[in-house]
Amino acid sequence: MKAYEITDHNQCDNTKRLQNRSRDIDDWKQCLERAIRAMTDEICTLEEQRRRLKQAMNVLQMPDSIVSECLLTRARRPDQELVRDEPEEELIREKALISEIRSLFIRTLADIEAQLRENRTNKERMEFDWSDKKEAHENDSRNSQ
Repeated sequence: MKAYEITDHNQCDNTKRLQNRSRDIDDWKQCLERAIRAMTDEICTLEEQRRRLKQAMNVLQMPDSIVSECLLTRARRPDQELVRDEPEEELIREKALISEIRSLFIRTLADIEAQLRENRTNKERMEFDWSDKKEAHENDSRNSQ
């Protein structure tokens, strides 16, 4: 009788522990679901920013070609008309500024792509962890009944 009583008590304690563990795992699973949704939103935002940055790089070609054409036209002048004046100085500064902006865009694009790779890797890990939590929750829930 005493052995049955101890066994029943132990069984009850273990069932309660399994139920608590099942609740804890479910809480962690829900936390991971929120983190996965947030990561998915972040990836979408980064992809949108990458798309916009590529469009900006394409748009930057227009002023660059205009400045280059103006400088080339000025360089084709006869020798007596070749003058280094203020408009030419402005064109040269504008060309340098466009080059700086392009290099900033390229660096930013590389940063965005690196962050996207990292985010996708982290999202895959979280999804794998979520899958493990789901399986553990199902097992513990089934065994705690």
